[in-house]
This record gives sequence, structure tokens and C-alpha cells, in this order.
Amino acid sequence: MKMNFRTVCCRTGGYAGCMNCEMRDLYVIICSAILCQQKRRAKMSVIILGGNECMERQYKDLCKEYKCRAKVFIKPSGSLKNKLGNPDLMICFTGALSHKVLKCAQNEIKGMDTKVEHSRTASMAALRSILEKHAGASVA
Repeated sequence: MKMNFRTVCCRTGGYAGCMNCEMRDLYVIICSAILCQQKRRAKMSVIILGGNECMERQYKDLCKEYKCRAKVFIKPSGSLKNKLGNPDLMICFTGALSHKVLKCAQNEIKGMDTKVEHSRTASMAALRSILEKHAGASVA
């Protein structure tokens, strides 16, 4: 004996599992996924190598003003292999960075579509000019 339980759909008044409800649910899921991807793409991913320890928070705050997600490595400890990811921009403050770390980072992003900027000074003005050039105008 086959039991067939059908419940009434709360949205359309039809049966649960009706085509209208399933299509509406699928549409909502797809739209939310697309919006989520657009929000992620809106932010530029930036990696900062070198710089001053006391200014690490200021570097991140300035990047946030330009709608950028920033990872700051003042003194990289260990391998950078799994830490860099796939950034849009890599900023190297060469005055406060060893040649070994710089070479290691460049090898990690080789083959990726990452722009590399070098700056001798690790100042906020230097970072601001680089972000202005690549990320556009500041929001704040």
C-alpha cells in the first residue's frame, strides 16, 4: 500500500514541491550568489610587504578607505607560500624588506595576474599614491 502525503504550500496555496515554489527558491538562491560574488569583486585585494611595525594598522585602514582588502607582512615569518593567495596588487616597501623575502614573494605570484609596485619609503603618502594609481579615488 502506497502512502502519499501532500501538504499545502504556504506561499501559493498549492502543494509543497510545486514547480512555482521550486523555481522561485532557485531564483532567490542564484540571485543571492550573484550579489555575493559582485560584492567580493568590488574589493581589490592588496598585499603589503615590508614597512614599519607601528604603522601596520594605519596601512590596513588606508586600504579600507580605498575599498581594498589588505594583508600586511611586516616581518614575514616562515614561508609565504600559503599566505599570499591571489592578490590584485602587491606593494613592496623595499627600504624595509630583505632581498630574500622579495624574491620569494615574486616567485609565489609568478604566473598570476598581479600588479607589483615598489616603493623605497614605507610612508602613508607613498601607499596613498600607489592606491590612488591602482584603486582610484578614496571613499572617505
